[in-house]
Amino acid sequence: MPVIEKMLNGILRYNKASKANSLKKLIEINKNIQPKAVIFSCMDARVRPNRFLDDDLGDHFIVRNVGNMVPDASTLNQNTVSTEAGALEFGCIQKNVKDIVVCGHSDCKTVNMLYDTCIQQKEDEPSKSYLEMWLKLHGRDTIDMFKQLKPSNNYAGPLLFEIENYKSFEAYIDPENKFSITDKFSQVNCLQQLHHISTYPFLKLKLMTGQLFLHAFWFDVHSADVYMFSRSRKQFIPVSQDNYEHLLVDSHEQIPK
Repeated sequence: MPVIEKMLNGILRYNKASKANSLKKLIEINKNIQPKAVIFSCMDARVRPNRFLDDDLGDHFIVRNVGNMVPDASTLNQNTVSTEAGALEFGCIQKNVKDIVVCGHSDCKTVNMLYDTCIQQKEDEPSKSYLEMWLKLHGRDTIDMFKQLKPSNNYAGPLLFEIENYKSFEAYIDPENKFSITDKFSQVNCLQQLHHISTYPFLKLKLMTGQLFLHAFWFDVHSADVYMFSRSRKQFIPVSQDNYEHLLVDSHEQIPK
Protein backbone atom coordinates (compact mmCIF):
# COMPACT_ATOMS: atom_id res chain seq x y z
CA MET A 1 0.00 0.00 0.00
CA PRO A 2 1.46 3.42 -0.99
CA VAL A 3 2.40 5.49 2.06
CA ILE A 4 -0.07 8.34 1.40
CA GLU A 5 -2.89 5.83 0.93
CA LYS A 6 -2.02 4.32 4.31
CA MET A 7 -1.97 7.79 5.88
CA LEU A 8 -5.34 8.75 4.39
CA ASN A 9 -6.89 5.48 5.54
CA GLY A 10 -5.50 6.18 9.00
CA ILE A 11 -7.16 9.60 9.04
CA LEU A 12 -10.46 8.05 7.96
CA ARG A 13 -10.24 5.53 10.83
CA TYR A 14 -9.43 8.42 13.18
CA ASN A 15 -12.44 10.39 11.89
CA LYS A 16 -14.68 7.42 12.57
CA ALA A 17 -13.31 6.09 15.86
CA SER A 18 -11.38 8.78 17.72
CA LYS A 19 -12.10 12.26 16.39
CA ALA A 20 -15.18 12.97 18.53
CA ASN A 21 -13.38 12.04 21.76
CA SER A 22 -10.27 13.99 20.72
CA LEU A 23 -12.35 17.07 19.96
CA LYS A 24 -14.01 16.86 23.37
CA LYS A 25 -10.62 16.75 25.08
CA LEU A 26 -9.27 19.57 22.90
CA ILE A 27 -12.19 21.81 23.85
CA GLU A 28 -11.46 21.11 27.53
CA ILE A 29 -7.70 21.72 27.43
CA ASN A 30 -7.87 24.69 25.03
CA LYS A 31 -9.30 26.68 27.91
CA ASN A 32 -6.16 26.23 29.97
CA ILE A 33 -3.46 24.15 28.29
CA GLN A 34 -0.53 23.50 30.63
CA PRO A 35 1.84 20.71 29.58
CA LYS A 36 3.84 19.28 32.46
CA ALA A 37 7.16 18.31 30.81
CA VAL A 38 9.47 18.99 27.88
CA ILE A 39 10.63 15.73 26.32
CA PHE A 40 13.54 15.36 23.90
CA SER A 41 13.31 12.10 21.99
CA CYS A 42 14.96 10.54 18.96
CA MET A 43 12.93 10.63 15.75
CA ASP A 44 13.37 6.86 15.26
CA ALA A 45 10.01 5.51 14.09
CA ARG A 46 10.18 2.64 16.60
CA VAL A 47 10.32 5.00 19.59
CA ARG A 48 6.92 6.45 20.55
CA PRO A 49 7.04 8.31 23.87
CA ASN A 50 3.31 9.03 23.74
CA ARG A 51 2.66 5.29 23.63
CA PHE A 52 4.89 4.08 26.45
CA LEU A 53 4.10 7.11 28.64
CA ASP A 54 0.41 6.43 28.05
CA ASP A 55 -0.09 10.20 28.02
CA ASP A 56 -3.03 12.28 26.90
CA LEU A 57 -3.59 15.34 24.75
CA GLY A 58 -1.84 18.36 26.20
CA ASP A 59 0.33 16.44 28.67
CA HIS A 60 3.79 17.18 27.26
CA PHE A 61 5.86 19.17 24.78
CA ILE A 62 7.81 16.66 22.67
CA VAL A 63 10.80 17.61 20.50
CA ARG A 64 12.16 14.86 18.25
CA ASN A 65 15.43 14.92 16.34
CA VAL A 66 18.18 12.58 15.21
CA GLY A 67 19.97 11.19 18.24
CA ASN A 68 17.80 12.94 20.92
CA MET A 69 20.44 15.67 21.18
CA VAL A 70 20.19 19.08 22.82
CA PRO A 71 22.89 21.54 21.70
CA ASP A 72 25.18 22.91 24.39
CA ALA A 73 24.36 26.62 24.74
CA SER A 74 27.98 27.48 23.88
CA THR A 75 27.46 26.14 20.33
CA LEU A 76 24.67 28.64 19.60
CA ASN A 77 24.59 32.28 18.61
CA GLN A 78 22.23 34.59 16.71
CA ASN A 79 23.11 32.86 13.44
CA THR A 80 22.96 29.28 14.72
CA VAL A 81 19.97 29.08 17.03
CA SER A 82 18.14 25.75 17.38
CA THR A 83 14.64 24.35 17.84
CA GLU A 84 15.78 22.64 21.03
CA ALA A 85 16.88 25.92 22.63
CA GLY A 86 13.60 27.56 21.66
CA ALA A 87 11.64 24.64 23.09
CA LEU A 88 13.49 24.91 26.41
CA GLU A 89 12.76 28.62 26.69
CA PHE A 90 9.12 28.29 25.63
CA GLY A 91 8.41 25.27 27.82
CA CYS A 92 10.37 26.19 30.94
CA ILE A 93 10.12 29.99 30.94
CA GLN A 94 6.92 30.84 29.08
CA LYS A 95 4.94 27.82 30.30
CA ASN A 96 6.75 27.15 33.59
CA VAL A 97 7.25 23.43 32.94
CA LYS A 98 9.06 21.83 35.88
CA ASP A 99 10.46 18.62 34.34
CA ILE A 100 12.69 17.96 31.35
CA VAL A 101 13.18 14.42 30.02
CA VAL A 102 15.76 13.17 27.54
CA CYS A 103 14.75 9.83 26.04
CA GLY A 104 17.41 7.74 24.30
CA HIS A 105 17.03 4.21 22.99
CA SER A 106 18.83 1.05 21.94
CA ASP A 107 19.90 0.37 18.34
CA CYS A 108 19.86 4.10 17.57
CA LYS A 109 20.99 4.27 13.95
CA THR A 110 22.26 7.85 14.15
CA VAL A 111 24.08 7.35 17.45
CA ASN A 112 25.57 4.18 15.95
CA MET A 113 26.69 6.32 13.02
CA LEU A 114 28.37 8.76 15.41
CA TYR A 115 30.12 5.86 17.14
CA ASP A 116 31.31 4.35 13.84
CA THR A 117 32.47 7.70 12.49
CA CYS A 118 34.22 9.11 15.54
CA ILE A 119 35.20 6.12 17.68
CA GLN A 120 35.91 3.45 15.09
CA GLN A 121 37.21 5.79 12.38
CA LYS A 122 38.86 9.22 12.40
CA GLU A 123 36.98 11.90 14.30
CA ASP A 124 38.79 14.77 12.60
CA GLU A 125 37.87 13.79 9.03
CA PRO A 126 35.67 16.40 7.26
CA SER A 127 31.93 15.78 7.57
CA LYS A 128 30.35 14.38 4.44
CA SER A 129 26.74 15.45 5.10
CA TYR A 130 24.50 17.71 7.18
CA LEU A 131 23.59 14.70 9.30
CA GLU A 132 27.22 14.01 10.06
CA MET A 133 27.81 17.69 10.87
CA TRP A 134 24.89 17.64 13.34
CA LEU A 135 26.10 14.48 15.02
CA LYS A 136 29.73 15.54 15.31
CA LEU A 137 28.94 19.04 16.59
CA HIS A 138 26.44 18.03 19.24
CA GLY A 139 27.85 14.58 19.94
CA ARG A 140 31.46 15.56 20.56
CA ASP A 141 30.95 15.70 24.35
CA THR A 142 29.43 12.22 24.22
CA ILE A 143 32.53 11.02 22.38
CA ASP A 144 34.83 12.57 24.99
CA MET A 145 32.85 10.99 27.83
CA PHE A 146 32.75 7.56 26.23
CA LYS A 147 36.50 7.59 25.64
CA GLN A 148 36.94 7.66 29.44
CA LEU A 149 35.46 4.16 29.65
CA LYS A 150 37.73 1.13 29.56
CA PRO A 151 37.14 -2.23 27.84
CA SER A 152 38.74 -3.97 30.81
CA ASN A 153 35.52 -3.55 32.82
CA ASN A 154 33.10 -3.75 29.87
CA TYR A 155 32.96 0.05 29.56
CA ALA A 156 30.96 0.24 32.79
CA GLY A 157 32.74 3.26 34.25
CA PRO A 158 31.81 5.05 36.42
CA LEU A 159 31.57 8.39 34.63
CA LEU A 160 31.06 11.72 36.38
CA PHE A 161 28.49 13.96 34.71
CA GLU A 162 28.98 17.58 35.76
CA ILE A 163 25.64 19.40 35.63
CA GLU A 164 25.86 23.19 35.85
CA ASN A 165 23.94 24.83 38.74
CA TYR A 166 22.64 21.41 39.66
CA LYS A 167 23.59 18.22 41.48
CA SER A 168 26.22 16.34 39.44
CA PHE A 169 26.15 12.55 39.46
CA GLU A 170 28.12 9.39 38.80
CA ALA A 171 26.89 6.81 36.32
CA TYR A 172 27.71 3.17 35.70
CA ILE A 173 26.95 2.27 32.12
CA ASP A 174 25.18 -1.07 31.75
CA PRO A 175 27.03 -2.69 34.69
CA GLU A 176 25.29 -6.04 34.03
CA ASN A 177 26.76 -5.93 30.50
CA LYS A 178 23.42 -6.72 28.86
CA PHE A 179 23.73 -4.39 25.89
CA SER A 180 25.97 -3.87 22.89
CA ILE A 181 28.85 -1.40 22.80
CA THR A 182 26.79 1.04 20.72
CA ASP A 183 23.89 0.79 23.17
CA LYS A 184 26.29 1.68 25.99
CA PHE A 185 27.37 4.64 23.84
CA SER A 186 23.69 5.58 23.45
CA GLN A 187 23.20 5.61 27.23
CA VAL A 188 26.22 7.90 27.63
CA ASN A 189 24.78 10.16 24.93
CA CYS A 190 21.42 10.31 26.71
CA LEU A 191 23.00 11.35 30.01
CA GLN A 192 25.30 13.87 28.33
CA GLN A 193 22.29 15.81 27.08
CA LEU A 194 21.38 16.62 30.70
CA HIS A 195 24.64 18.55 30.94
CA HIS A 196 23.88 20.36 27.68
CA ILE A 197 20.46 21.39 28.99
CA SER A 198 22.03 22.79 32.15
CA THR A 199 24.23 25.20 30.14
CA TYR A 200 21.33 27.52 29.23
CA PRO A 201 21.56 30.69 31.36
CA PHE A 202 17.80 31.17 31.57
CA LEU A 203 17.48 27.82 33.38
CA LYS A 204 20.14 28.55 36.01
CA LEU A 205 17.93 29.87 38.80
CA LYS A 206 15.26 27.21 38.28
CA LEU A 207 17.86 24.43 38.48
CA MET A 208 19.51 25.89 41.56
CA THR A 209 16.27 26.34 43.49
CA GLY A 210 14.49 23.11 42.64
CA GLN A 211 11.94 24.67 40.30
CA LEU A 212 13.17 22.46 37.45
CA PHE A 213 14.26 18.80 37.32
CA LEU A 214 16.20 16.82 34.71
CA HIS A 215 15.53 13.17 33.93
CA ALA A 216 16.84 10.51 31.53
CA PHE A 217 14.75 7.66 30.08
CA TRP A 218 16.06 4.94 27.78
CA PHE A 219 13.89 2.66 25.63
CA ASP A 220 14.98 -0.80 24.53
CA VAL A 221 13.53 -1.44 21.07
CA HIS A 222 14.12 -5.20 21.40
CA SER A 223 12.25 -5.80 24.67
CA ALA A 224 10.01 -2.66 24.72
CA ASP A 225 11.24 -2.06 28.27
CA VAL A 226 11.57 1.53 29.51
CA TYR A 227 14.50 2.42 31.77
CA MET A 228 14.99 5.51 33.92
CA PHE A 229 18.29 6.74 35.29
CA SER A 230 18.53 6.49 39.07
CA ARG A 231 21.02 8.92 40.59
CA SER A 232 21.26 7.01 43.87
CA ARG A 233 21.78 3.64 42.17
CA LYS A 234 23.94 5.34 39.53
CA GLN A 235 22.54 3.48 36.54
CA PHE A 236 19.52 3.05 34.28
CA ILE A 237 17.00 0.73 35.94
CA PRO A 238 13.74 -0.70 34.54
CA VAL A 239 10.57 1.23 35.23
CA SER A 240 8.52 -1.38 37.07
CA GLN A 241 6.13 -1.67 39.99
CA ASP A 242 9.05 -2.76 42.18
CA ASN A 243 11.11 0.32 41.26
CA TYR A 244 8.26 2.83 41.16
CA GLU A 245 8.58 4.32 44.66
CA HIS A 246 12.37 4.47 44.43
CA LEU A 247 12.32 6.29 41.08
CA LEU A 248 9.67 8.72 42.28
CA VAL A 249 11.79 9.78 45.26
CA ASP A 250 15.11 9.62 43.40
CA SER A 251 13.90 11.82 40.56
CA HIS A 252 13.48 14.85 42.83
CA GLU A 253 16.60 14.58 44.97
CA GLN A 254 18.68 16.62 42.59
CA ILE A 255 19.07 20.10 44.05
CA PRO A 256 22.68 21.09 44.83
CA LYS A 257 23.51 21.34 48.53
